Amino acid sequence: MRVPVAALWVVSLWPAGLALADCALPVGYRIVPDSQGNVQIYLENFAGRTCPDHGLLRRDLASGDVVMIAACAGDAFLDECVPAGSYQYGLAVPYSCAAASCDTQYYQTVQLAGPSDSCTRSGPAPAPVDPATVPWSDQQDVCSYHRLLGGCGVAPRGAVLGTNLVLGLAGLALWRRRPGRRPRGSRLALLG
Repeated sequence: MRVPVAALWVVSLWPAGLALADCALPVGYRIVPDSQGNVQIYLENFAGRTCPDHGLLRRDLASGDVVMIAACAGDAFLDECVPAGSYQYGLAVPYSCAAASCDTQYYQTVQLAGPSDSCTRSGPAPAPVDPATVPWSDQQDVCSYHRLLGGCGVAPRGAVLGTNLVLGLAGLALWRRRPGRRPRGSRLALLG
């Protein structure tokens, strides 16, 4: 079966509608605790935001207490001698939605084991703040995009990898049916 060239042109010019693509890494936080009970919080974003920014909040999930962290270790926030518990770390002024990213986070949750007996602060303790100043509720993402078949898009209409698979299979089928190609059986007949 031959596919007319005109049909291929029509398909290639068909409006794509909403473009879906693999999205960039999330905009959020990388939390690195050490064995002493200190925590470094790196901001992972496209805007180049780094410590001290407008400060970082730590919310204790058990008590609801919130503290402001302003200490830095290079570009990372430094939270020293953190008690054992579950915490949310997030910027006092949240990230703006990064449309190119799979998701943009208000905060990152972490479970910490607590400080060692030898942990000492090199600076002042984080300052308590009113819990009402936390700019997020229980919603972790500022914005998020669907993750389908290893890609993501703003609508559940498929992803790049799925589309690539379909087009690759169609190309393979067309290649196998190309003009001038002998069927396998004809080669065996020539040898016999």
